[in-house]
Formats: sequence, structure tokens, C-alpha cells
Amino acid sequence: MLFTSVVIFAFSFTTSGAKDTYKAAVLEHYPIKDTNSYEDLVNTAKLYLNYIEDAAREQADIIVFPEDGLTASVNSEDSLWASSTKVPNPEQKISPCDDRTGIYSEFLVEFSCASKMHRIYSVMNLVEAVENRTGGRPILYNSNVVFDRNGTVIARHRKINLYEEYYYQPGLNTITTFTTDFGVTFGTFICFDIFFQSPADDLLKKANVTDIAFSTSWYQELPFFIGNSVQHAYAVLNGVNFLASGMSDLDLGMGGSGIYSANGDVLAAFISGKNDSKLLIADVPKVKTRRDSSNRCHKGGGNPKSSFAPHINLRETLPARLKNHTLQSIDLNEPYIYRTVCGSTKFCCTFNAGIRRTSDEVPTYSYKLLAYDGVTQLDEKSLGFRQCAIIACANSSVESCGHRNEKPPTGIYFEDLSITGSFENIESRYMPLTVTYDLLPANHYVFCKKNDSSKVDVSMYTTRAMDDLMTFGILGRAFQNDNKPPGRMTYANSSNKTKANTLRVVLLLAMFYVNPFSF
Repeated sequence: MLFTSVVIFAFSFTTSGAKDTYKAAVLEHYPIKDTNSYEDLVNTAKLYLNYIEDAAREQADIIVFPEDGLTASVNSEDSLWASSTKVPNPEQKISPCDDRTGIYSEFLVEFSCASKMHRIYSVMNLVEAVENRTGGRPILYNSNVVFDRNGTVIARHRKINLYEEYYYQPGLNTITTFTTDFGVTFGTFICFDIFFQSPADDLLKKANVTDIAFSTSWYQELPFFIGNSVQHAYAVLNGVNFLASGMSDLDLGMGGSGIYSANGDVLAAFISGKNDSKLLIADVPKVKTRRDSSNRCHKGGGNPKSSFAPHINLRETLPARLKNHTLQSIDLNEPYIYRTVCGSTKFCCTFNAGIRRTSDEVPTYSYKLLAYDGVTQLDEKSLGFRQCAIIACANSSVESCGHRNEKPPTGIYFEDLSITGSFENIESRYMPLTVTYDLLPANHYVFCKKNDSSKVDVSMYTTRAMDDLMTFGILGRAFQNDNKPPGRMTYANSSNKTKANTLRVVLLLAMFYVNPFSF
């Protein structure tokens, strides 16, 4: 029977290179968290082996596993060290399944053997131990390890940008890619890495990278830091396929996994209001040539192919960080809104919204316009952000923004929405960020970006009415402002520039409505 299975899978992978699609699997995983961390790892590894088998049965070419899924119950350096393993250098092309020297932990050997037996690429997140040349315990890394269909380790990414991971050493500022036998070159990185130039932007400088394998344990925080929405935003902006595997843990506010195509379609997505696990599988269209994202419009995709958000009304998100943001309330009785809101003297956004009341009842949410140009403290890092959005608030107070009620928005819908801005062209990245009540990304929008030597013009607009929005906006990372003191940015002698930028926004908006694809 084993021989029959191997023959079937061998046929599958030898023909997939000629196809226009490949089949991907990602796991949303609720971790085992009992009393003994090593026993939890062993039991989780057994579950992972079953998921590899399940994915292979569906003829998946690749499966991605979440960050920290093997070690969720680890709460000390001792237990983390006990749960670690050495990992072979990918340049050596070693298969731990074949190399029975005892160097590697048993679970690493089992993953290698499962990849080999089921003829599938596997992306595993684990604790990697590296010999400490100065003596003492090994150095620990949060690492993604990639096995090919022979069980050989072909890639290894050590997380560069750590978040509340005090026992790990950060990886070097290097990028990690791997090429498959089905003709796709992947980049891989882990969770918080997505907010940084290295590696999330740098690996896209390699023209042959068209797909991303992403492992995460993401803290869900409205209005901007929602896992599935950030994943989708990265795929839309960069024109890449994005495979995201996340850990589900309501106690910590974690969750969110998905498979997103380069054209913005949500091929599969999952987030739950309960502690659930789910294996997502989808056919992914191959990207022949990745498009240049710097001067073009990007569609946010059509209707989701397969999205699941069971019991989502039960999920709570983490408190919003809006202390230094500019917020202006919207009168939902007004049929049309046209307003410019500034987060600083150098960062203003113009909002247009057509609003329709669906009944005489009071809407279940209020909405505010938001602009922010500042530095936000995330763990021990101070990161520059630039944000423009219309956001939902549970009631009229600022404190309620970023909170959801037990029911989705009712009473109004937005016939159309647009956000337009012209910003100083500093070292930055701007992404479209949308969140629905289900904590999944919205579709049916267009995001446009145009760069020149001094300015970047950004526009975003809906292509159909929306009635369940929590966030619709632009999430910008201002890398130039990293490591500055937290708070709103202040600039000297910029009042005249602000007036000029506001005029530029008005002109840009006029051009945009005449021909939104003139970019």
C-alpha cells in the first residue's frame, strides 16, 4: 500500500511543473498546552505528521506550519533548550531521514522522513540550536526549515525581527529563498519580519521570487494589525502568492491563516472565535513574471473562494494603540463626506465617502476618519508608521475604536469610499489594509501607487458598496523614522509644504476620478 501511495504522489509532482497551478496547504493550529513542554512537542509532532499525510492525500505540493506551534507551552529557557534541534546547513543537502548519526532531534528526523515518504515540500517552524563557540549552552534561533520531496533540508530562515522572544538570538540580515520542482521560487520569513525591509522587502529584489511561505503567531489588534488583512495586503501590494500558517490561541489573542493569490484573490482563509485547528488547501495560480509594484494600480481581488470565520463574534481583539492619532467623527446622517485629515504637517489624507442609511434604527457602530504619522512602540522596537483609514468604533467614544460588538455593523452601508494622499517620498512602504467584521480582508477595491523622486501618490477606492467594514485604509511603514522616540512626528518649517501637498491631493483626486487607471 505504501508503494502505491508513493507512485501516486510521484506522478503528481512530476507533472505539476507543467501546470499553471500548484496545490498549497497551510495549517491554522491550536497548540497542545499541557504540563510537560517536551511531551507537548512530541504529541504536536505526531499531529503534524498526520497533517502532512492529509495534505499529501489531497496531492498538495507544499505545506506550511505555524510559528511556535511545536513549542507553545514552553515558558522557560530550559524547556526551550530541551525542545531545540540542530539543523543541517542547506548548502550541504543533507536529509536527516537518511543521516542517522544521532545529530538531529527525533522530531526533525520524522519531519524529514514524512516529507520524503509523502513526496511533499514542508516548511517547519522550530527552535534551532547552534553551537556556542564561546562555551555554554547553544545559541537558539526561531527558524523556518524547508524540506524538499526527498526530505532534504533545502532552506533555513532564522527570524531576524524578534517580538517578545527574549531567549532567541536574531538571525542575520540575509534573505532565504528556495526553488521547487514545480517551477516556483519561494521566499520565507516569520511573523514580525513582515513589517521590516529585511527580509520582507529585500527578498523581493530577487526577480524570480514569486511566492512567500509565512509562519506566524499573530496578535490580532484592530484597526490595523489584523493577521489575515496584513497577509492579504502584502500579497496585493507586491503581486505575490502568499501562504500564511498561523497559530490559534484565544487566550493570547492569536490567530489567522490564509492562501492569497498574486491578483488579490483570497483562495482560502480561516480565523475562529474558538480555539480551532484547520488545514486549508487551495490551487494557487503560478506567477510567470512578478509585476513592478512601484507605479501601478492593484486590485484587491474578487469574492473569496473559501473563507471561514466560525464563532467570530466570540473573538476579542487586543486594545488599539490610538493615543497619538488624529481622529475625526463622521456624521452618518450626511449622505456624502469630503474631508482632509492630517497626522502631521507632512502627512495628510483626503477622504471621500458616500453613505446610505438602510433604516431609521441607530447604526450599531460609529465611524471615524484617522490619520497618523508617528512612531509606535512594539515590544522593544520603535517603528515608524503612516496610516490613513476610516475605522469602526463600538460607540461614539475614541476609546471604543478598535473594539467590536457582538453583532456586525447594521443601519448603514458605504456606497463608495476613497482615500487619496500625496506624501514625501521617504524610505517607506504603503499597503492597502482592509478588515471586515469577520476579521478577514475585504475585496472589491483598487489600490494605486505612483512614485517620483520627491513624492509618492497613493489612492485607494472601493469598486462596490460595503456594509461590514471595520477598517478601510492605508498602512504605511516609515522605515526612516524607526528607532525615534515614540509619539507623533513633528517637523520644522513645513506649513507651506502642507498647503502645497493639500493642493496636490485635490488635483490628484480630480485626475483619479476622471481616470483611476491613469497611474
